[in-house]
Amino acid sequence: AACPITAWLHAHASELPGVEALLAEHEAVHALGQEILQVRQSGTREELHRLLGQLHEHSHRFQEGLGQAVRAMRGARSAQG
Repeated sequence: AACPITAWLHAHASELPGVEALLAEHEAVHALGQEILQVRQSGTREELHRLLGQLHEHSHRFQEGLGQAVRAMRGARSAQG
């Protein structure tokens, strides 16, 4: 709830193409982070590696999508003058 990235995404939702997908990926990153912290305490090494792999995939998709959305947002602003 206090994540500045989530707050920024919501604040600029009307300007960001695909914001719903970005929010979903970002939420997945948060959820995996929480799960990793729990598994680190009581899970297996294999489970931890699996979750870290998933975290990497979601984080990469989020970063790629955010970069594309921000470029589109800036392009739209430039076109407006």
